[in-house]
Amino acid sequence: MPAIKSFSGYVVHPAQALEVVSPGYDTLTPQQRYRFTVEHPRNYLNVMRSQDEFPENERPTLEQLFASNAANLKKLIDEGAFVYQEHPCLYLYRLAIDGHEQTGVVTHILMEEYEQGRLKKHENTRAEREDRLVQYLEGVGAISSPICVAYSQRDEIDALVNTLCRESPLLDFVSRDGVTHTIWRVEDDLLTARLVEQFATVPELYLTDGHHRAAAVSRYAANRHAANPNHTGDEPYNHLLVALFPHDQLKIAPFNRCVRDLNGHSLSEFLRSIGKSFEIDKLGNDATQDPQPIMRGEMSMLIDGSWYRLKVRPNVVPVDDPVRALDVVILQEQILSPVLGIHNPRSDPRLEYIPGAFDRRAMESVCESGWRVAFATHPVAMEDLMRIADAGKVMPPKSTYFDPKVRSGIFLCML
Repeated sequence: MPAIKSFSGYVVHPAQALEVVSPGYDTLTPQQRYRFTVEHPRNYLNVMRSQDEFPENERPTLEQLFASNAANLKKLIDEGAFVYQEHPCLYLYRLAIDGHEQTGVVTHILMEEYEQGRLKKHENTRAEREDRLVQYLEGVGAISSPICVAYSQRDEIDALVNTLCRESPLLDFVSRDGVTHTIWRVEDDLLTARLVEQFATVPELYLTDGHHRAAAVSRYAANRHAANPNHTGDEPYNHLLVALFPHDQLKIAPFNRCVRDLNGHSLSEFLRSIGKSFEIDKLGNDATQDPQPIMRGEMSMLIDGSWYRLKVRPNVVPVDDPVRALDVVILQEQILSPVLGIHNPRSDPRLEYIPGAFDRRAMESVCESGWRVAFATHPVAMEDLMRIADAGKVMPPKSTYFDPKVRSGIFLCML
């Protein structure tokens, strides 16, 4: 039962939002981030720079990098890019694009909610990435992107949120990728208290985006606690900035996969091998046939310019393991590992990922650029994610891609 808390902090100046608010960090390659920061020096992405963005002859040390990030943040604050909201309050954050809307409550929750396992995870984290994020927090001393968290939809919370959204927003702008971002400040004490009461009855919270950031903030808070003999628990570092969304409003897209070669197999050998686990229907390259997977247990495959529909044979799907029953896991266990020789999907250079909703032309372009075969899967259902987290299990890397994404540069909390 989470205790949500009002908080004081900065919000981007409405007149500067389009200039300051960052694009989705993970939607850009390091090279794209480098170009973007050069072209947009007042964007918050300049506060989040990493070593891998820089050409080798320009690459700063970590100490230099974090000092530069901190200086860029100070400059934005000094120039009035952010407005300090002294009165503690909650916020509502709506993201809308192409008819899709999701509205979350932006709030603080105590770090103990995470540390005691009440924010359920669905993926593992990598120690080296955690380490780098802890170093970032120590160097910059601020957090801007709320950790995305889902809760099982509640009519009572929906009604309160809808009532609050009738007020004039604090912020309303369209980012470069066409997403409308709208922010409301919850100033009514009675409605704030009702929101707090309703969330206190929510039994479970589920991390959706931000597993590494949450783990890093937890470690950073533990370090600060250990170094503070007067620790009270009310310090800023003892809180996690989160955006709480009802599960039925979140949109999950897949990470589609492409593979460089057939691991020495001819096309006929490859099709014969995967036919043991899948029914194979050749669609060819007819533009009138839509190869997009339309249901669980169905995948699309593009190879040598032709599309195929793959249907998982019933005997392949385990009935007692919610993780191994996922399409992305079946793809890994039945094709990528045994046939194509990709045993470590996290690091194999022969495997690449294409995030986001199914895009036929994008996948065809990838294969035309030198990748031999591409696979598209049906997205993981939010209910499956929650079921897996409830069971204490984790999904393999690159199983889910949440879109649209909460942005950095809207909220800013100093640690």
